[in-house]
Amino acid sequence: MRLKYLAIFFAPLLAISGALAQTSIMLFDSFEQGKVYLHNHITTTAKLNYDAANSKMIYQLDGNEMTLMNNHEIDSIIFRDSKFIPHGNIYLEVVNESKGDIFINWKLKEKPKGYQGAMGLTTQAKVESIDLSHITTKKNEISTAEITELSNNNEYWFYQQGKLIKCRNERQLLKQFPQYRDQIREFIKQENINFKNPADAIRLINHALGL
Repeated sequence: MRLKYLAIFFAPLLAISGALAQTSIMLFDSFEQGKVYLHNHITTTAKLNYDAANSKMIYQLDGNEMTLMNNHEIDSIIFRDSKFIPHGNIYLEVVNESKGDIFINWKLKEKPKGYQGAMGLTTQAKVESIDLSHITTKKNEISTAEITELSNNNEYWFYQQGKLIKCRNERQLLKQFPQYRDQIREFIKQENINFKNPADAIRLINHALGL
């Protein structure tokens, strides 16, 4: 009876993601069982992953991938030892740090590096792949020998004296801590911080919050 109820409840929360034309970039390499906590105190489980290119929580059922809708009814989602909370139409990953919570608004995209040429070398000239029959991707595009890498334009949110701050790079972070710019720059140098690395960005923000 409980399974039937949950199926009925989740029906309006789900939409088939195949209808979306955008390229999906999943945050994790596979769907994992997780828990969805609702504001009405109902908790259920689902196989989940996060589409970091389109800011969508994806739910897997019987081999189909669906987008979790009606975010306003969801309190939090936990899977892969990660906690996500809805904020408007997006989800934020919550990272508990010693100096306060830091929230990641994941924004990943594919960045072209070139195209696969003869002898495996990378070239800027586009060469169509010869064998396309085995290529099936979520992009619904004809495959080429294009080589891409992931890049991020993540936003990191945190509270400073009760005010919500958002930053995407070191410059924006330094602007929030003008009195500690020298100390933060020294930490960046000593620790070889790369803000494009999410782990480094979290370390840097946590350090700044502790000054």
